[in-house]
Amino acid sequence: MKDSLSIGKHLQFFFILFFIIQKITIIKSNIFLKRNLLSCDGGYYMYENSCYPCQAGKYAPPGFNSCINCQAGTYSSIGASSCLPCRKGTFSNAGSRGCTQCAAGSCSSAGSAQCYKCPAGTFPLVDRSGCTECPEGTYSLLGSSVCSKCPAGKYSRKGSAYCSICPAGKYSLSGSATCSVCLEGTYSTQGSYQCLNCPAGTFSLKGATACTQCPAGTYSPQRSGVCLKCNAGFYSDKGSSSCKVCPAGKYSSQDGTGACLTCPAGTFSTQKATSCSVCPAGTFSNAGSASCSVCPAGKYSLARSSFCSICPAGTYSLQRSSFCTKCPNGTYSNQGSGACINCKAGTYAIGGWSSCKICPAGTFSLEKSATCTQCRTKEYSVAGSSKCYSCPSGQYNDVVGASKCKYCPEGTYSSVGAEKCPICPAGTYSKGGSSYCSSCPAGQYSLAYSSKCNLCPVGYFSAQRSSYCTKCPSGTYANSQGQSSCRKCPAGTYSLPSGTGCGQCAAGYYSLEGSSTCTKCKEGYVSSIGSGSCTSCPAGQYSTGSSCVYCNAGRFSLATSTTCLACPAGTYSPRGSPRCYDCKPGQYSLNGASTCSYCPAGTFSYARSTVCNNCPPGKYSGIGAGKCEICPAGKYSNLGSSTCYNCKAGYYSFGGVGCCTICPAGTYSSQGASVCIKCPKGRTSAAGSASCH
Repeated sequence: MKDSLSIGKHLQFFFILFFIIQKITIIKSNIFLKRNLLSCDGGYYMYENSCYPCQAGKYAPPGFNSCINCQAGTYSSIGASSCLPCRKGTFSNAGSRGCTQCAAGSCSSAGSAQCYKCPAGTFPLVDRSGCTECPEGTYSLLGSSVCSKCPAGKYSRKGSAYCSICPAGKYSLSGSATCSVCLEGTYSTQGSYQCLNCPAGTFSLKGATACTQCPAGTYSPQRSGVCLKCNAGFYSDKGSSSCKVCPAGKYSSQDGTGACLTCPAGTFSTQKATSCSVCPAGTFSNAGSASCSVCPAGKYSLARSSFCSICPAGTYSLQRSSFCTKCPNGTYSNQGSGACINCKAGTYAIGGWSSCKICPAGTFSLEKSATCTQCRTKEYSVAGSSKCYSCPSGQYNDVVGASKCKYCPEGTYSSVGAEKCPICPAGTYSKGGSSYCSSCPAGQYSLAYSSKCNLCPVGYFSAQRSSYCTKCPSGTYANSQGQSSCRKCPAGTYSLPSGTGCGQCAAGYYSLEGSSTCTKCKEGYVSSIGSGSCTSCPAGQYSTGSSCVYCNAGRFSLATSTTCLACPAGTYSPRGSPRCYDCKPGQYSLNGASTCSYCPAGTFSYARSTVCNNCPPGKYSGIGAGKCEICPAGKYSNLGSSTCYNCKAGYYSFGGVGCCTICPAGTYSSQGASVCIKCPKGRTSAAGSASCH
């Protein structure tokens, strides 16, 4: 431990000594410089008699003692005695420590203070020391770093600042120095990158700017330089890509035809025809026909016809005929018929007729008939009938050859095919021409051979198909004609003997539905006129038999009562009360009271009292008191008093007494005193004194 402390002290001593020696050396050096130094070396400057190196971007010639900024286009590093020029393709500002490469599209020479943009049509060399012309097929703008290829449809010469547009009829690919001419059968518009093929139906020469349509009668495929003629039997429109076949009904006889000619009426042609053929007899054609049409049945024609002639009525012809044939018996034909038509049933005809005649009413005929047959009895026919018809139901016929049947008279009927009409039985009826007898509806009746049903009279009824009406039973009625049933009399009514209606039950009586009489109400029950039941009178009312009457004031009743009872003394009731109410304290009543009376002053009563009691001495009360109040000290009262009186002078009371007490000798009191006062010393008084002496 002692050795460590000793070493530390020695080291501390050596450090202090080293510091003192350094200071002395510096002081001696400064003294030397001040006495002997005149200037700094190149690249250094003097500051406080010391030389320091110049910063980068500055320089100092030998002995100059200060640093100068390098000029633009030069640069220097630390401690430079002169500035170096920037190489080609770079530049610098004044005071620069290095040179900056020129931006893309610009260049510079050695020692340049700035870079210059390459002019349009040129681009910079790799080291950016200068600019050179763009090659053919390219271009550049001012300050471009590279030359761009001309797009397709444009071209350029060497050193071009822009690309020129190829004119119409020429084209170019990307990066072209010239434009190429379009070949025959192609064309181009201005600025095209290729020549387009002329579509079919057009053509073009070398260097064409557009395609020309082929004239009518010619055609061309795609990319054609010339148009070809169409052959005979063919044609084409302007701008056709191929020749069209002359359709059937038309023809062309020469090459290069722009339209086909129409075949005249009576002739025809097929496709690709160069001439038209004649139609044979029994056929015809319109202008422009592809074939000859066969004359239809009912018409005919000669050779080379443009139409078919119509066969006259009464004749006919088959298809493709050259003449018409007469119709046989029992048939007919209209104008232009292809066959003779059989006369329909109900008609007839002789051969060669143009129409069939209708059979008259009462006769008939079958199909293709020459005569008409008469109808039998029970039958009839109208004109033109194919058969005789049975008389319909409700009609009859009793003669031969009838054109119509007769209607059955009223009260009779018939079924189909009748010679006569049976009579309708009782309970039914019929109108004229009926096919059956209708049943009389309920509420009506009829006798035999009737044309209508009669309504049942009032008080009667009938079922369906009745021959008479039945009287309504007791408890029911029918108040109008034609009733199918009698209705029950409603509750509160009874049936009249005639059965034509119901009478109302009188007050105090009632009836149930379907009653023939009314029943009297029980005691305590009432009913109004036309009641179906009796109602009990409520409490507070009583029954008179026909109505409920309110009980008079001072009386009451329970439900179903026939009379009202008087309220007992000490109670009361208003009009129509179901019970009597107790009189309150301070009130009273006599028997049958409608109200309670107030007790007079000096009296009192308890609840349900029949009389009022006098207040005892020493108490009092006002009107309607339920109890008597105690007189206060210094006062008194008599029996039945309505107020308390003051004790006179010389008397006193403690309260609640019927008389005042006299003051003893030696005392005195004033009026209304509750105690006697002792006379002062030297004074006295007699009993009952109002003062001392």
